[in-house]
Amino acid sequence: MQQERDRKTLDIPNCGKRPIKGEPYQLIEGNGKKIVYADLTNGSTPFIATCQMLEKLFNDITTKKLSESTAAGRLIDQFRFNKVDQFIIDEAQKMFVKKGDAAISKFASWLVTIENARLFGTVVMGDMRLKDLFPQDDAINERKTGLAFLRPFPFATQAHEEDYEGFVVEFERMLPFLKTPITNGTGRCTPLMLHMIYFATRGPPGALSKLCEVATVEAYERLGGKNVESLEMADFVAAFDFLWKHDPRMKGVNPFTVDDRRKIPSFPLTPSEREDDSKADAGNARRASSKVGGRIIAKS
Repeated sequence: MQQERDRKTLDIPNCGKRPIKGEPYQLIEGNGKKIVYADLTNGSTPFIATCQMLEKLFNDITTKKLSESTAAGRLIDQFRFNKVDQFIIDEAQKMFVKKGDAAISKFASWLVTIENARLFGTVVMGDMRLKDLFPQDDAINERKTGLAFLRPFPFATQAHEEDYEGFVVEFERMLPFLKTPITNGTGRCTPLMLHMIYFATRGPPGALSKLCEVATVEAYERLGGKNVESLEMADFVAAFDFLWKHDPRMKGVNPFTVDDRRKIPSFPLTPSEREDDSKADAGNARRASSKVGGRIIAKS
């Protein structure tokens, strides 16, 4: 769902205030643009998330006086005052999945209020369960634009691998770096590297974005804050550890550290479109307790 205020490009990689690994709510600035990013992986309610954004991003002292009916309006006021250009809501389905119709209604009401301000672009991202939102609320269904459901890539046949390599290579081509371990500047992804990437991401296109985003932050830290021109394998190793080290699906293996495809455990090559909450949430809980971290673009 996206409401565009204009057609200007938001060039995130050159932000004046870079994405901070681990912060669920971020105000990112650069190129004359401001983006508010909210990662809702923790399953927060709209009211709690709004109050946390007000406190952490804008030092708003009125939160204790707000209610569910007034909080969204206060957030809009802060966006207006701070001239926010875009609001990105990541893992939006976490606000209502397994919480019943009432949770869907609350999220829909909150989202419609924000979108009705018409002051900034709104992007909602999550897994396929976002489809459950639209039949439940007519206003949301009528307002959605730029809707895209990106299905996970399969990896079971040679044709699947070729299709996935085409996507991965094109994705790397669009990154703002001279070189990354994806192709090492060759324009082709080796079978081992392709297997590494698929094992880590399990097929959703957005997961590769997540991996590269965190790898960029790791490279930025590795270089002591200097401009990142290229990503290295060490950045992918660190990004995987941050994102998926405690994910039980990975069976304790960081694929970017192996030198032989046979050392990567077997795993499903035809992924489900729906995330297994019990496994993913367990991994996220361990990751959150072990190391601060986050992301800008989530899976689709």
